[in-house]
Amino acid sequence: MGTRLLILNDVILSDSDLVQPDILYVSNERSQILGRWVHGAPDLVVEILSPATRKVDEAIKRRLYDRVNVREYWIVDPAARRIECDRAEEDGYRLVAEAVASGPARQD
Repeated sequence: MGTRLLILNDVILSDSDLVQPDILYVSNERSQILGRWVHGAPDLVVEILSPATRKVDEAIKRRLYDRVNVREYWIVDPAARRIECDRAEEDGYRLVAEAVASGPARQD
């Protein structure tokens, strides 16, 4: 198990790269990166797309997270009702799962 951080936290990835993912997860083995800010790559980053952030989240942040070794990158697209789950591999992220809602959203 690890630490869930469900708020907008500053994540310092390098001297020149600071981001605020929508959701992130840090495993116990990487817990040393936690402090007032997150100093290093989380295990999982989730970005929820909006018209204002779509290009940055899908292109710029994706390349940055890959470069600093974020193990998994999930993109949630509410407009398309789709979740894309990518996992880091030697040659970049690879799509490992995708979920698309086919009917109205339900809450039980």
